[in-house]
Amino acid sequence: NMLGPIIMNIGNILYVIVATVGGIFILSKLPNYGGRALFEYLAAGAAVGTLSIGVAVSFLNMTKQFTGNVNQFSQQINSIVMALAGASRIFDLMDQAPEADEGYVTLVNARIDEDGNVTETEEHTAVTYPSSPSRASYLLLGGGSPIDGTKLSAASAILVSLSDFSVKASILPDERIYPASMTKIMTLIVACERIADASVLLTVTEDTVNYCAKNDAPTLAMDPGDSFSATDMLYAVGVISAADACITLADHIAGSEEAFVAWMNEKCTALGLTATHFANSTGLDDDSNYSTAREMAIILAYALDNPFCREILSTNSKTVIGHYTMDGEEKVYNRHLYNTLWSRLKDAGYEEKIPVALKSGKTLLGGKTGYTDKGKYCLASFASDKDGNLYILVTAAGATVKTSITDMDAVYTQYP
Repeated sequence: NMLGPIIMNIGNILYVIVATVGGIFILSKLPNYGGRALFEYLAAGAAVGTLSIGVAVSFLNMTKQFTGNVNQFSQQINSIVMALAGASRIFDLMDQAPEADEGYVTLVNARIDEDGNVTETEEHTAVTYPSSPSRASYLLLGGGSPIDGTKLSAASAILVSLSDFSVKASILPDERIYPASMTKIMTLIVACERIADASVLLTVTEDTVNYCAKNDAPTLAMDPGDSFSATDMLYAVGVISAADACITLADHIAGSEEAFVAWMNEKCTALGLTATHFANSTGLDDDSNYSTAREMAIILAYALDNPFCREILSTNSKTVIGHYTMDGEEKVYNRHLYNTLWSRLKDAGYEEKIPVALKSGKTLLGGKTGYTDKGKYCLASFASDKDGNLYILVTAAGATVKTSITDMDAVYTQYP
């Protein structure tokens, strides 16, 4: 592309020079010292004639042919190079994994206000937004059968089919609830989407350890200065509801738990949620940490679109590795995590590990438990039927550990 025009212009300039010089030579009647005239002169002693127009034209034709051949050669080389470059790009594209619609996109220079309006910004934000906003709006609609509240311990519940995003049954799904550790589903979502390197070791602070102890929060039982990989802490959040892991992840990813919680609320706005607000990453009781059964179902549905979140919420047990320093030497220890949902299932008489065949005939694939004094016993679960259709059930404000499971069984059974 560069040499072609240059060579063409050089050829044009050379053509003009030959024509000009040739004209001057003809007008000056200079002798013709061309190859044939010079040969005849030397062989026969014939007189050398003057330079003619015909000779000058011959030189012009030779000049044109010479530059034309060079230009044609450069074009051929250029075509070969472009073909090779194109083939390389095509093979690269063929080797790439197909794009998958995870249900959301990342907006790199955008901000979402409280009303859900998206505006462009100068700074890099990397906020996430549903690629199909209607996926969430389906669950915001009413519909479904009313659940008989006399058969449930839970004060609020909703059953959703993810095959068509329809509400199958509900009772007071839009009443305000305190989601307790179901909050950590959103903590997982934001952490998985925002963390830059999940292999990095994160160290718990003394302030975090003391805060969790003061609030009697479930933890990974870390001492100040202990470290786990971010991946292991994410599992601790989803599997055993570890509050110290929540806060440590939030501090690392956002700089503070307050900044991290602001991202959690941004995600709520992006999902179209209007009745949910988070005040912390742990789900500990706070008047400003609230939601509804319907909107918690939307949050869980969104989390299941993220393969890593879904894997964590489906994990029955996990061994994670802690790191600490003693006498200047780094040491390691194991922590065995057992899903709090599995513990509740055992209390209700189920002995199987997740996935569990329920009495309703559905297969329980995973979920997130929760309990606080205000929130009582909560459970956000997901299960499949024999045809592979996926369902989400959220129950809130249940009476006991056991009834949170019997409520789940009852709703999955009553509304196939």
